[in-house]
Amino acid sequence: MREQETLRRPHPRLLVIRTLHVLRSAWVVAGLGAALYAVLPSGWRILLMVVGGYYVYTRAFQIFYDFAAVRYSADARGLFVVRGIVGREEKRFGWESIVTITVTQTLLQRMLSVADVRVVLDAAEVASETIPGTSVTEAARLVRLHAALPWSLAAPGVPSPSALEATASPSATSGVITPVLAPTDFFLIGVYSGAFLLFVPSAYSVAAEVRAMFGFPSAVLPSVRDLAAVEGGALGASLLAVVLLSFLYGTSVAWVRYRGFAVALHPNGELAFRAGWASRERRVIAPDAVVAFELRRPILMAPVRRAFLRAVVRGDTGHVTRGMLLPLVRSSQGVDVLCRITDLPRRTLSSRPRSGVAVASMAAVIGIFVVGVGLVMQCKAVWAVVAAPAAALLLRAVDASIGSVRIVTTAAANRWIVADRGLLFRSTWVISAPALDVSRWCGISRRHGVLTINVRGRRTSRLHVWPMSARRALQLRRVGDPRTPISLERSPR
Repeated sequence: MREQETLRRPHPRLLVIRTLHVLRSAWVVAGLGAALYAVLPSGWRILLMVVGGYYVYTRAFQIFYDFAAVRYSADARGLFVVRGIVGREEKRFGWESIVTITVTQTLLQRMLSVADVRVVLDAAEVASETIPGTSVTEAARLVRLHAALPWSLAAPGVPSPSALEATASPSATSGVITPVLAPTDFFLIGVYSGAFLLFVPSAYSVAAEVRAMFGFPSAVLPSVRDLAAVEGGALGASLLAVVLLSFLYGTSVAWVRYRGFAVALHPNGELAFRAGWASRERRVIAPDAVVAFELRRPILMAPVRRAFLRAVVRGDTGHVTRGMLLPLVRSSQGVDVLCRITDLPRRTLSSRPRSGVAVASMAAVIGIFVVGVGLVMQCKAVWAVVAAPAAALLLRAVDASIGSVRIVTTAAANRWIVADRGLLFRSTWVISAPALDVSRWCGISRRHGVLTINVRGRRTSRLHVWPMSARRALQLRRVGDPRTPISLERSPR
Protein backbone atom coordinates (compact mmCIF):
# COMPACT_ATOMS: atom_id res chain seq x y z
CA MET A 1 0.00 0.00 0.00
CA ARG A 2 1.37 3.41 -0.93
CA GLU A 3 2.24 5.95 1.72
CA GLN A 4 -0.27 8.66 2.55
CA GLU A 5 -3.04 6.73 0.84
CA THR A 6 -6.37 7.66 2.40
CA LEU A 7 -8.75 4.72 2.76
CA ARG A 8 -12.47 5.40 2.74
CA ARG A 9 -15.12 3.51 4.64
CA PRO A 10 -18.66 2.91 3.39
CA HIS A 11 -21.05 5.74 4.09
CA PRO A 12 -22.50 5.70 7.66
CA ARG A 13 -25.97 5.50 6.14
CA LEU A 14 -25.11 1.88 5.39
CA LEU A 15 -25.81 1.08 9.05
CA VAL A 16 -29.30 2.56 8.74
CA ILE A 17 -29.97 0.57 5.56
CA ARG A 18 -28.72 -2.71 7.01
CA THR A 19 -30.75 -2.15 10.19
CA LEU A 20 -33.95 -1.54 8.23
CA HIS A 21 -33.17 -4.53 6.02
CA VAL A 22 -32.73 -6.77 9.05
CA LEU A 23 -35.92 -5.44 10.64
CA ARG A 24 -37.81 -6.21 7.44
CA SER A 25 -36.90 -9.89 7.64
CA ALA A 26 -37.04 -10.00 11.45
CA TRP A 27 -40.62 -8.73 11.27
CA VAL A 28 -41.71 -11.95 9.59
CA VAL A 29 -39.47 -14.17 11.72
CA ALA A 30 -40.83 -12.60 14.92
CA GLY A 31 -44.40 -13.28 13.86
CA LEU A 32 -43.60 -16.89 12.99
CA GLY A 33 -41.72 -17.33 16.27
CA ALA A 34 -44.64 -15.93 18.27
CA ALA A 35 -46.99 -18.39 16.56
CA LEU A 36 -44.67 -21.33 17.27
CA TYR A 37 -44.22 -20.23 20.89
CA ALA A 38 -48.00 -20.39 21.38
CA VAL A 39 -48.27 -23.87 19.82
CA LEU A 40 -45.16 -25.72 21.02
CA PRO A 41 -45.07 -27.49 24.40
CA SER A 42 -43.15 -25.87 27.21
CA GLY A 43 -40.17 -28.21 26.76
CA TRP A 44 -39.59 -26.99 23.20
CA ARG A 45 -39.81 -23.29 24.02
CA ILE A 46 -36.27 -23.27 25.42
CA LEU A 47 -34.92 -24.54 22.09
CA LEU A 48 -36.97 -21.93 20.24
CA MET A 49 -35.46 -19.18 22.43
CA VAL A 50 -31.92 -20.48 21.74
CA VAL A 51 -32.56 -20.43 18.00
CA GLY A 52 -34.00 -16.93 18.32
CA GLY A 53 -30.92 -15.74 20.22
CA TYR A 54 -28.62 -17.11 17.51
CA TYR A 55 -30.74 -15.38 14.87
CA VAL A 56 -30.38 -12.04 16.70
CA TYR A 57 -26.60 -12.52 16.87
CA THR A 58 -26.26 -13.23 13.15
CA ARG A 59 -28.46 -10.24 12.23
CA ALA A 60 -26.39 -7.90 14.42
CA PHE A 61 -23.21 -9.21 12.73
CA GLN A 62 -24.82 -8.53 9.34
CA ILE A 63 -25.52 -4.91 10.29
CA PHE A 64 -22.02 -3.89 11.39
CA TYR A 65 -19.63 -6.14 9.48
CA ASP A 66 -19.32 -4.35 6.13
CA PHE A 67 -19.03 -0.91 7.68
CA ALA A 68 -16.24 -2.08 10.00
CA ALA A 69 -14.42 -4.42 7.61
CA VAL A 70 -14.45 -2.70 4.18
CA ARG A 71 -12.13 0.16 3.23
CA TYR A 72 -11.13 1.34 -0.24
CA SER A 73 -9.39 4.03 -2.26
CA ALA A 74 -9.49 4.94 -5.95
CA ASP A 75 -7.34 7.15 -8.15
CA ALA A 76 -6.30 7.35 -11.78
CA ARG A 77 -4.24 4.15 -11.51
CA GLY A 78 -6.88 1.82 -10.13
CA LEU A 79 -8.98 0.66 -7.21
CA PHE A 80 -7.60 -0.62 -3.88
CA VAL A 81 -9.91 -2.56 -1.52
CA VAL A 82 -9.12 -3.81 1.99
CA ARG A 83 -11.50 -6.26 3.68
CA GLY A 84 -11.35 -7.88 7.11
CA ILE A 85 -11.28 -7.11 10.84
CA VAL A 86 -9.05 -9.79 12.39
CA GLY A 87 -7.69 -11.25 9.18
CA ARG A 88 -6.99 -8.85 6.34
CA GLU A 89 -7.41 -9.23 2.58
CA GLU A 90 -6.09 -6.66 0.13
CA LYS A 91 -7.07 -6.44 -3.54
CA ARG A 92 -5.78 -4.02 -6.14
CA PHE A 93 -7.55 -3.63 -9.49
CA GLY A 94 -6.13 -1.67 -12.40
CA TRP A 95 -8.74 0.15 -14.43
CA GLU A 96 -7.49 -1.62 -17.58
CA SER A 97 -8.47 -5.01 -16.14
CA ILE A 98 -11.99 -4.02 -15.04
CA VAL A 99 -14.67 -5.00 -17.57
CA THR A 100 -17.83 -3.61 -15.97
CA ILE A 101 -18.82 -1.40 -13.08
CA THR A 102 -22.36 -2.03 -11.86
CA VAL A 103 -24.18 0.55 -9.71
CA THR A 104 -27.12 -0.97 -7.81
CA GLN A 105 -29.69 0.82 -5.64
CA THR A 106 -32.57 -0.56 -3.63
CA LEU A 107 -35.56 1.53 -2.61
CA LEU A 108 -34.00 2.40 0.76
CA GLN A 109 -30.70 3.24 -0.88
CA ARG A 110 -32.43 5.57 -3.31
CA MET A 111 -34.14 7.37 -0.42
CA LEU A 112 -30.80 7.79 1.41
CA SER A 113 -28.71 8.54 -1.75
CA VAL A 114 -26.31 5.61 -1.44
CA ALA A 115 -25.51 2.70 -3.78
CA ASP A 116 -23.56 -0.55 -4.05
CA VAL A 117 -20.72 -0.60 -6.58
CA ARG A 118 -19.58 -3.92 -8.05
CA VAL A 119 -16.45 -4.14 -10.18
CA VAL A 120 -16.14 -7.18 -12.41
CA LEU A 121 -13.05 -8.44 -14.19
CA ASP A 122 -12.85 -10.76 -17.12
CA ALA A 123 -11.31 -13.37 -14.82
CA ALA A 124 -12.99 -15.56 -12.20
CA GLU A 125 -15.16 -14.62 -9.26
CA VAL A 126 -12.17 -14.10 -6.94
CA ALA A 127 -11.22 -11.07 -9.04
CA SER A 128 -14.56 -9.33 -8.49
CA GLU A 129 -15.39 -7.09 -5.57
CA THR A 130 -18.41 -5.22 -4.18
CA ILE A 131 -18.13 -1.93 -2.30
CA PRO A 132 -21.35 -1.54 -0.28
CA GLY A 133 -22.97 1.66 0.87
CA THR A 134 -21.07 4.27 -1.14
CA SER A 135 -22.64 7.66 -1.73
CA VAL A 136 -24.14 8.37 -5.14
CA THR A 137 -21.45 10.99 -5.76
CA GLU A 138 -18.68 8.51 -4.95
CA ALA A 139 -20.24 5.86 -7.20
CA ALA A 140 -20.37 8.36 -10.06
CA ARG A 141 -16.71 9.25 -9.43
CA LEU A 142 -15.68 5.59 -9.73
CA VAL A 143 -17.60 5.28 -13.01
CA ARG A 144 -15.96 8.44 -14.36
CA LEU A 145 -12.47 7.24 -13.40
CA HIS A 146 -13.04 4.02 -15.31
CA ALA A 147 -14.76 5.56 -18.32
CA ALA A 148 -12.20 8.38 -18.72
CA LEU A 149 -9.30 6.04 -19.50
CA PRO A 150 -8.44 5.30 -23.15
CA TRP A 151 -8.56 1.49 -22.86
CA SER A 152 -11.92 1.51 -21.08
CA LEU A 153 -13.59 3.29 -24.00
CA ALA A 154 -12.76 0.39 -26.30
CA ALA A 155 -13.42 -2.38 -23.78
CA PRO A 156 -16.69 -4.28 -24.24
CA GLY A 157 -19.37 -3.91 -21.65
CA VAL A 158 -18.11 -0.72 -19.98
CA PRO A 159 -21.09 1.24 -18.61
CA SER A 160 -20.36 4.76 -19.81
CA PRO A 161 -22.14 7.62 -17.99
CA SER A 162 -24.40 8.24 -21.00
CA ALA A 163 -25.40 4.57 -21.12
CA LEU A 164 -26.11 4.55 -17.40
CA GLU A 165 -28.31 7.60 -17.67
CA ALA A 166 -30.11 6.11 -20.68
CA THR A 167 -30.93 2.91 -18.82
CA ALA A 168 -32.04 4.81 -15.71
CA SER A 169 -34.31 7.27 -17.49
CA PRO A 170 -37.96 6.16 -17.78
CA SER A 171 -38.30 8.10 -21.02
CA ALA A 172 -35.54 6.14 -22.73
CA THR A 173 -37.69 3.69 -24.71
CA SER A 174 -35.37 3.39 -27.70
CA GLY A 175 -34.23 -0.19 -28.06
CA VAL A 176 -36.31 -1.52 -25.14
CA ILE A 177 -37.15 -5.16 -25.88
CA THR A 178 -39.09 -6.10 -22.73
CA PRO A 179 -42.88 -5.80 -22.72
CA VAL A 180 -44.74 -3.68 -20.21
CA LEU A 181 -45.97 -5.83 -17.33
CA ALA A 182 -49.75 -5.98 -16.93
CA PRO A 183 -51.57 -6.15 -13.55
CA THR A 184 -52.21 -9.86 -14.14
CA ASP A 185 -48.46 -10.38 -14.56
CA PHE A 186 -47.79 -8.88 -11.12
CA PHE A 187 -50.45 -11.15 -9.62
CA LEU A 188 -48.93 -14.27 -11.22
CA ILE A 189 -45.40 -13.26 -10.17
CA GLY A 190 -46.62 -12.95 -6.59
CA VAL A 191 -48.18 -16.42 -6.78
CA TYR A 192 -45.22 -18.12 -8.47
CA SER A 193 -42.59 -16.54 -6.21
CA GLY A 194 -44.56 -17.48 -3.08
CA ALA A 195 -44.68 -13.89 -1.80
CA PHE A 196 -48.33 -14.36 -0.75
CA LEU A 197 -47.22 -16.95 1.85
CA LEU A 198 -45.53 -14.21 3.90
CA PHE A 199 -48.80 -12.41 4.63
CA VAL A 200 -49.81 -14.49 7.67
CA PRO A 201 -46.56 -14.09 9.70
CA SER A 202 -46.40 -10.42 8.67
CA ALA A 203 -49.97 -9.81 9.83
CA TYR A 204 -49.24 -11.66 13.06
CA SER A 205 -46.24 -9.39 13.65
CA VAL A 206 -48.37 -6.30 13.00
CA ALA A 207 -50.96 -7.50 15.52
CA ALA A 208 -48.24 -8.14 18.10
CA GLU A 209 -46.77 -4.67 17.61
CA VAL A 210 -50.16 -2.96 17.86
CA ARG A 211 -50.94 -4.93 21.02
CA ALA A 212 -47.65 -3.86 22.60
CA MET A 213 -48.19 -0.19 21.66
CA PHE A 214 -51.52 -0.06 23.48
CA GLY A 215 -50.25 -2.03 26.48
CA PHE A 216 -52.57 -5.03 26.13
CA PRO A 217 -51.54 -8.29 27.82
CA SER A 218 -50.32 -11.17 25.69
CA ALA A 219 -53.59 -13.07 26.22
CA VAL A 220 -55.39 -10.54 24.01
CA LEU A 221 -53.44 -11.77 20.97
CA PRO A 222 -55.10 -15.05 19.87
CA SER A 223 -52.90 -18.07 19.46
CA VAL A 224 -53.07 -20.58 16.63
CA ARG A 225 -55.15 -22.91 18.80
CA ASP A 226 -57.66 -20.14 19.47
CA LEU A 227 -57.98 -19.47 15.75
CA ALA A 228 -58.43 -23.19 15.04
CA ALA A 229 -61.38 -23.28 17.48
CA VAL A 230 -63.43 -20.86 15.35
CA GLU A 231 -66.24 -22.64 13.53
CA GLY A 232 -69.18 -21.91 11.27
CA GLY A 233 -69.54 -18.95 8.96
CA ALA A 234 -66.98 -16.91 10.86
CA LEU A 235 -64.30 -19.47 10.01
CA GLY A 236 -65.18 -19.42 6.30
CA ALA A 237 -65.24 -15.62 6.19
CA SER A 238 -61.92 -15.45 8.01
CA LEU A 239 -60.25 -17.92 5.65
CA LEU A 240 -61.63 -16.10 2.60
CA ALA A 241 -60.34 -12.78 3.91
CA VAL A 242 -56.91 -14.27 4.61
CA VAL A 243 -56.71 -15.75 1.09
CA LEU A 244 -57.73 -12.48 -0.61
CA LEU A 245 -55.37 -10.37 1.50
CA SER A 246 -52.54 -12.86 0.93
CA PHE A 247 -52.83 -12.60 -2.85
CA LEU A 248 -53.11 -8.81 -2.58
CA TYR A 249 -49.94 -8.79 -0.49
CA GLY A 250 -48.07 -10.97 -3.02
CA THR A 251 -49.21 -8.78 -5.91
CA SER A 252 -48.02 -5.65 -4.10
CA VAL A 253 -44.60 -7.21 -3.45
CA ALA A 254 -44.25 -8.12 -7.14
CA TRP A 255 -45.37 -4.62 -8.19
CA VAL A 256 -42.81 -2.94 -5.95
CA ARG A 257 -40.05 -5.25 -7.18
CA TYR A 258 -40.67 -5.26 -10.94
CA ARG A 259 -42.49 -2.02 -11.75
CA GLY A 260 -40.45 -0.24 -14.39
CA PHE A 261 -38.36 -3.32 -15.22
CA ALA A 262 -36.78 -2.88 -18.67
CA VAL A 263 -33.99 -4.29 -20.81
CA ALA A 264 -32.67 -2.34 -23.81
CA LEU A 265 -30.73 -3.77 -26.75
CA HIS A 266 -28.07 -1.41 -28.11
CA PRO A 267 -27.13 -1.41 -31.81
CA ASN A 268 -23.71 -2.92 -30.99
CA GLY A 269 -25.37 -5.89 -29.26
CA GLU A 270 -24.92 -4.75 -25.66
CA LEU A 271 -27.74 -5.34 -23.18
CA ALA A 272 -28.58 -2.51 -20.77
CA PHE A 273 -30.57 -3.49 -17.67
CA ARG A 274 -32.82 -1.43 -15.48
CA ALA A 275 -34.21 -3.25 -12.47
CA GLY A 276 -37.58 -2.61 -10.88
CA TRP A 277 -39.01 0.30 -8.94
CA ALA A 278 -37.75 -0.83 -5.54
CA SER A 279 -34.33 -1.99 -6.74
CA ARG A 280 -32.54 0.14 -9.31
CA GLU A 281 -29.72 -1.55 -11.17
CA ARG A 282 -27.85 0.10 -14.02
CA ARG A 283 -25.79 -2.36 -15.94
CA VAL A 284 -24.46 -2.91 -19.44
CA ILE A 285 -23.46 -6.41 -20.58
CA ALA A 286 -21.26 -6.96 -23.61
CA PRO A 287 -22.66 -9.32 -26.26
CA ASP A 288 -19.72 -11.73 -25.95
CA ALA A 289 -20.20 -11.94 -22.16
CA VAL A 290 -23.61 -13.65 -22.44
CA VAL A 291 -22.97 -17.33 -23.16
CA ALA A 292 -26.48 -18.78 -22.88
CA PHE A 293 -30.15 -18.01 -22.37
CA GLU A 294 -32.84 -20.13 -20.74
CA LEU A 295 -36.54 -19.71 -21.46
CA ARG A 296 -38.40 -21.66 -18.77
CA ARG A 297 -42.10 -22.41 -18.71
CA PRO A 298 -43.08 -23.39 -15.13
CA ILE A 299 -45.69 -26.12 -14.87
CA LEU A 300 -47.59 -24.05 -12.31
CA MET A 301 -48.02 -21.33 -14.92
CA ALA A 302 -48.68 -23.67 -17.87
CA PRO A 303 -52.48 -23.10 -17.88
CA VAL A 304 -51.97 -19.34 -18.29
CA ARG A 305 -48.97 -19.76 -20.66
CA ARG A 306 -46.40 -17.78 -18.71
CA ALA A 307 -42.60 -18.05 -18.91
CA PHE A 308 -39.50 -16.24 -17.71
CA LEU A 309 -36.12 -15.69 -19.33
CA ARG A 310 -32.69 -15.67 -17.71
CA ALA A 311 -29.16 -15.22 -19.02
CA VAL A 312 -25.85 -16.84 -18.05
CA VAL A 313 -23.02 -14.28 -18.06
CA ARG A 314 -19.36 -15.21 -18.31
CA GLY A 315 -17.06 -14.11 -15.47
CA ASP A 316 -19.76 -12.72 -13.19
CA THR A 317 -22.33 -14.04 -10.75
CA GLY A 318 -23.75 -16.24 -13.51
CA HIS A 319 -27.13 -14.54 -13.64
CA VAL A 320 -28.31 -10.98 -14.12
CA THR A 321 -31.02 -9.05 -12.32
CA ARG A 322 -31.70 -11.61 -9.61
CA GLY A 323 -31.53 -14.50 -12.04
CA MET A 324 -34.09 -13.07 -14.47
CA LEU A 325 -33.57 -11.35 -17.76
CA LEU A 326 -37.34 -11.19 -18.15
CA PRO A 327 -39.92 -11.70 -15.38
CA LEU A 328 -42.98 -13.89 -15.67
CA VAL A 329 -44.76 -12.81 -18.88
CA ARG A 330 -46.66 -14.51 -21.69
CA SER A 331 -44.67 -17.27 -23.38
CA SER A 332 -45.06 -15.63 -26.78
CA GLN A 333 -43.52 -12.41 -25.44
CA GLY A 334 -40.58 -14.31 -23.98
CA VAL A 335 -39.97 -16.02 -27.32
CA ASP A 336 -40.11 -12.65 -29.12
CA VAL A 337 -37.52 -11.15 -26.75
CA LEU A 338 -35.21 -14.15 -27.14
CA CYS A 339 -35.52 -14.05 -30.94
CA ARG A 340 -34.68 -10.36 -30.99
CA ILE A 341 -31.57 -10.84 -28.86
CA THR A 342 -30.21 -13.89 -30.67
CA ASP A 343 -31.63 -13.16 -34.15
CA LEU A 344 -32.98 -16.71 -34.30
CA PRO A 345 -36.11 -17.58 -36.31
CA ARG A 346 -39.19 -17.95 -34.18
CA ARG A 347 -39.90 -21.47 -35.44
CA THR A 348 -36.63 -22.74 -33.95
CA LEU A 349 -37.84 -21.87 -30.42
CA SER A 350 -41.35 -23.28 -30.69
CA SER A 351 -40.66 -26.98 -31.28
CA ARG A 352 -41.30 -29.73 -28.76
CA PRO A 353 -39.55 -33.08 -28.25
CA ARG A 354 -41.46 -35.76 -30.13
CA SER A 355 -39.47 -38.86 -29.24
CA GLY A 356 -41.66 -41.92 -28.72
CA VAL A 357 -39.24 -43.37 -26.18
CA ALA A 358 -39.28 -40.15 -24.18
CA VAL A 359 -43.07 -39.89 -24.17
CA ALA A 360 -43.48 -43.55 -23.16
CA SER A 361 -40.92 -43.21 -20.36
CA MET A 362 -42.60 -40.08 -19.14
CA ALA A 363 -46.01 -41.77 -19.10
CA ALA A 364 -44.57 -44.68 -17.08
CA VAL A 365 -43.01 -42.35 -14.53
CA ILE A 366 -46.27 -40.40 -14.17
CA GLY A 367 -48.18 -43.67 -13.66
CA ILE A 368 -45.76 -44.78 -10.95
CA PHE A 369 -46.05 -41.38 -9.31
CA VAL A 370 -49.87 -41.45 -9.21
CA VAL A 371 -50.12 -45.07 -8.05
CA GLY A 372 -47.42 -44.62 -5.41
CA VAL A 373 -49.00 -41.53 -3.91
CA GLY A 374 -52.41 -43.21 -3.89
CA LEU A 375 -51.12 -46.30 -2.09
CA VAL A 376 -49.27 -44.23 0.47
CA MET A 377 -52.29 -42.04 1.20
CA GLN A 378 -54.40 -45.13 1.84
CA CYS A 379 -51.94 -46.34 4.46
CA LYS A 380 -50.97 -43.23 6.38
CA ALA A 381 -51.28 -39.58 5.57
CA VAL A 382 -48.03 -38.87 7.40
CA TRP A 383 -46.02 -40.92 4.93
CA ALA A 384 -47.72 -39.11 2.06
CA VAL A 385 -46.12 -35.87 3.20
CA VAL A 386 -42.71 -37.48 2.62
CA ALA A 387 -43.52 -39.63 -0.40
CA ALA A 388 -45.30 -36.98 -2.45
CA PRO A 389 -42.37 -34.50 -2.52
CA ALA A 390 -39.90 -37.33 -3.17
CA ALA A 391 -41.97 -38.60 -6.09
CA ALA A 392 -42.32 -35.04 -7.42
CA LEU A 393 -38.54 -34.55 -7.31
CA LEU A 394 -38.01 -37.86 -9.13
CA LEU A 395 -40.57 -36.85 -11.74
CA ARG A 396 -38.85 -33.49 -12.26
CA ALA A 397 -35.39 -35.10 -12.53
CA VAL A 398 -36.56 -37.56 -15.19
CA ASP A 399 -38.55 -34.97 -17.09
CA ALA A 400 -35.71 -32.42 -17.11
CA SER A 401 -33.51 -34.75 -19.20
CA ILE A 402 -36.02 -35.53 -21.95
CA GLY A 403 -35.46 -33.41 -25.03
CA SER A 404 -33.54 -32.77 -28.20
CA VAL A 405 -30.54 -30.71 -29.34
CA ARG A 406 -29.92 -29.01 -32.67
CA ILE A 407 -27.61 -26.43 -34.26
CA VAL A 408 -29.12 -23.26 -35.72
CA THR A 409 -27.16 -20.75 -37.81
CA THR A 410 -28.47 -17.19 -38.06
CA ALA A 411 -28.27 -14.83 -41.03
CA ALA A 412 -25.21 -13.21 -39.43
CA ALA A 413 -23.38 -16.59 -39.42
CA ASN A 414 -23.71 -16.93 -35.64
CA ARG A 415 -24.21 -20.51 -34.50
CA TRP A 416 -26.44 -21.33 -31.55
CA ILE A 417 -27.15 -24.64 -29.88
CA VAL A 418 -30.86 -24.95 -29.08
CA ALA A 419 -31.79 -27.57 -26.49
CA ASP A 420 -35.45 -28.32 -25.75
CA ARG A 421 -35.86 -30.05 -22.41
CA GLY A 422 -38.85 -31.45 -20.56
CA LEU A 423 -42.42 -32.39 -21.33
CA LEU A 424 -44.00 -31.07 -18.13
CA PHE A 425 -41.27 -28.78 -16.78
CA ARG A 426 -40.44 -27.29 -20.16
CA SER A 427 -37.39 -25.13 -20.82
CA THR A 428 -35.45 -24.05 -23.89
CA TRP A 429 -31.70 -23.37 -23.69
CA VAL A 430 -30.04 -21.23 -26.36
CA ILE A 431 -26.24 -21.59 -26.08
CA SER A 432 -23.56 -19.85 -28.08
CA ALA A 433 -21.48 -22.48 -29.89
CA PRO A 434 -18.09 -21.06 -28.72
CA ALA A 435 -19.34 -21.24 -25.12
CA LEU A 436 -19.33 -25.05 -25.05
CA ASP A 437 -16.71 -26.37 -22.67
CA VAL A 438 -17.06 -30.11 -23.22
CA SER A 439 -19.75 -32.54 -24.31
CA ARG A 440 -20.03 -36.17 -23.21
CA TRP A 441 -22.18 -38.96 -24.55
CA CYS A 442 -22.88 -42.14 -22.64
CA GLY A 443 -25.32 -44.90 -23.53
CA ILE A 444 -26.12 -48.60 -23.47
CA SER A 445 -26.15 -48.75 -27.29
CA ARG A 446 -25.08 -46.57 -30.20
CA ARG A 447 -28.65 -45.34 -30.65
CA HIS A 448 -29.76 -44.63 -27.11
CA GLY A 449 -27.71 -42.54 -24.74
CA VAL A 450 -27.46 -39.33 -22.75
CA LEU A 451 -25.65 -36.24 -24.01
CA THR A 452 -24.13 -33.98 -21.33
CA ILE A 453 -23.26 -30.39 -22.31
CA ASN A 454 -21.13 -28.10 -20.13
CA VAL A 455 -21.45 -24.35 -20.66
CA ARG A 456 -18.46 -22.19 -19.80
CA GLY A 457 -18.90 -19.45 -17.23
CA ARG A 458 -18.13 -18.71 -13.62
CA ARG A 459 -20.49 -21.48 -12.64
CA THR A 460 -20.58 -24.40 -15.01
CA SER A 461 -24.10 -25.00 -16.30
CA ARG A 462 -24.62 -28.66 -17.15
CA LEU A 463 -27.41 -29.98 -19.36
CA HIS A 464 -28.46 -33.62 -19.73
CA VAL A 465 -30.45 -34.50 -22.85
CA TRP A 466 -31.77 -37.92 -23.87
CA PRO A 467 -32.47 -39.97 -25.91
CA MET A 468 -29.49 -39.16 -28.11
CA SER A 469 -27.50 -41.34 -30.51
CA ALA A 470 -23.71 -41.33 -30.67
CA ARG A 471 -23.83 -40.35 -34.34
CA ARG A 472 -25.98 -37.33 -33.56
CA ALA A 473 -23.62 -36.28 -30.76
CA LEU A 474 -20.65 -36.35 -33.14
CA GLN A 475 -22.58 -34.35 -35.73
CA LEU A 476 -23.37 -31.67 -33.18
CA ARG A 477 -19.69 -31.44 -32.24
CA ARG A 478 -18.56 -31.09 -35.87
CA VAL A 479 -21.26 -28.64 -36.91
CA GLY A 480 -21.03 -26.55 -33.74
CA ASP A 481 -17.48 -25.93 -32.58
CA PRO A 482 -14.89 -28.52 -33.74
CA ARG A 483 -12.55 -27.47 -30.92
CA THR A 484 -14.99 -28.68 -28.28
CA PRO A 485 -13.77 -32.06 -26.95
CA ILE A 486 -16.24 -34.91 -26.77
CA SER A 487 -16.02 -38.31 -25.12
CA LEU A 488 -18.08 -41.31 -26.18
CA GLU A 489 -18.65 -43.99 -23.56
CA ARG A 490 -20.64 -47.16 -23.73
CA SER A 491 -21.98 -48.51 -20.46
CA PRO A 492 -21.77 -52.28 -19.95
CA ARG A 493 -25.09 -54.07 -20.24
